Amino acid sequence: MNTDCLLGRSPSINSVGQRPTKTLQSHKPCKGEIPASIDFALSGLAVWEECYEGRCPSLLIEGLRPIAPAGHSRNLMEKRGSVDRKTVFTCGFFARCFALLSLLLLAFLPVAFGTQPEPTPAKKTSEVQRHGVDFEQWVREEFFNGYEAPYTSKWDIPASVNHALPKPYRGLPVSVKCAKIGRPIDLADALRQRSIDEPFVIIIGLWNQRTPAEKWIEEIICLRIEPSAWKALWGSLTHDDIVVLDTAIKERTRPVAEVRAFAAQWKRDHRGAGNTIAINYKIDAKGQRRVQCSLPLDALLAAASTVERGDMLFKRTFPNPIISTPRGS
Repeated sequence: MNTDCLLGRSPSINSVGQRPTKTLQSHKPCKGEIPASIDFALSGLAVWEECYEGRCPSLLIEGLRPIAPAGHSRNLMEKRGSVDRKTVFTCGFFARCFALLSLLLLAFLPVAFGTQPEPTPAKKTSEVQRHGVDFEQWVREEFFNGYEAPYTSKWDIPASVNHALPKPYRGLPVSVKCAKIGRPIDLADALRQRSIDEPFVIIIGLWNQRTPAEKWIEEIICLRIEPSAWKALWGSLTHDDIVVLDTAIKERTRPVAEVRAFAAQWKRDHRGAGNTIAINYKIDAKGQRRVQCSLPLDALLAAASTVERGDMLFKRTFPNPIISTPRGS
């Protein structure tokens, strides 16, 4: 019976754990052999030279024990392979330390040198805001095969994904909104909204807080908006006008009080712009600085070229209720 297999080394290793010298072309690594890159990195350490030189790497990579079938005692294997406990323990200890050090370096070096990728901003969702996320997810799954747009995408659903909606909504980009009944429709980033110059669809879920713990989507509205009608909602307020406000608000070196004063003056200067879409800026000491906009539902309905509304969306019912508490509770 060949005892070499019990020791986890290739048959070419002799009884004292030494490997005959072979050329690179004829060398066939045994199972568990340490990669050349690791061997080269540790070759300068005296303890590695002492433990590794001339021995089978399979014994070292296994660490505290050689490879053997169940039922064979460690002492018996050590006698057959002439591998003493101190050698096996020392080599296994340093092999594990090197592996751990390599993982730590891989994790630390990108941070130390500033080369880590920019993290994707996460959409923070509290229980109070759950209704908007749940409604949007339902629309994605019911009509767009669960499509998930990138965080920085201009549209919730791009035109290339909109195949399921009936005409005249099909083939257009889609924005999904959720609003409380009787409140304006929040449209998010003002610059992005002002730059829209193509037909698009808005799907709105109107909710009501039926109980302290439940919100219900009472009505769903789907609208098609033409670019000319959308432009009219902005009055004489141009994209460049909003850029001025947006740039000033996001200038972090300016004190909060100074930025608020500038934004208030900007609003006074553009009071006669005739815009139906309202500019809503947020500036606080916690670091929030953004320019968003909103629009009354009646104005949005008046601007739409086509409207579909009811307690269902194209014969599909939203699965009420949404577990969500009132804001401020």
